[in-house]
Amino acid sequence: MKNIANVLVILHCMLHLTLIAQDDEPEVAKPVFLKIKTQGLYDSPEPKSNSFHGFSQLSVFDGTLSDAFWHTLDTSCIQVDVMLDTVNSSSLKVIWNKDQVGCDWVGMGFGWDSWSSKDMAYLRDSLAFEVTLRSTKRPLTNLPWAFGIEDYTGNQCWLGFKKEFLKESPISTSWTTFLIPLNGFPISENDVDLTATKQFIIQCFAVGEIELKSIQLVPHK
Repeated sequence: MKNIANVLVILHCMLHLTLIAQDDEPEVAKPVFLKIKTQGLYDSPEPKSNSFHGFSQLSVFDGTLSDAFWHTLDTSCIQVDVMLDTVNSSSLKVIWNKDQVGCDWVGMGFGWDSWSSKDMAYLRDSLAFEVTLRSTKRPLTNLPWAFGIEDYTGNQCWLGFKKEFLKESPISTSWTTFLIPLNGFPISENDVDLTATKQFIIQCFAVGEIELKSIQLVPHK
């Protein structure tokens, strides 16, 4: 009987030690599963709604002045004033006179999108400059302006106004729109790099007065 009692005591001790060892085991952290959004290797952000084939720098001039606009400083050659048409609408009144001494070059430029470098090369055959303006006096069948594109190397190409640009003829005292196709400019002949477009320039000849509403890039075949 004594031997049996000793065995029971030993078994009780072993069971007690086993329970203590189990209580001292450290807690194991549970795994955390993160939800990761899958994206293809060549996925790209969705283009802006006001863009054309990914090109969103479509507004060259919207009727307001900014640091991206400049003009000939001599006010005897050209005068530029902002005209408020309505509360939320404005235009640019331009009066120029190149036919006088000292006015060798008269014009203005638009380094739109804060003078950023603009890649229009892949849209050369798909875009046009849409110019909206009106005459302040009599209707005009001709506009003594030339239009230029300059890149960031300093190269420029120029295109004179043509009557076939007009959607409506002539330029009247109501807002009139005409299109200048981008592929109409002598780009290659003048080594202009459309992948690094700097600004759009207007050169004024003779004498005239006009109100300029906007200049936009629009889709055009």
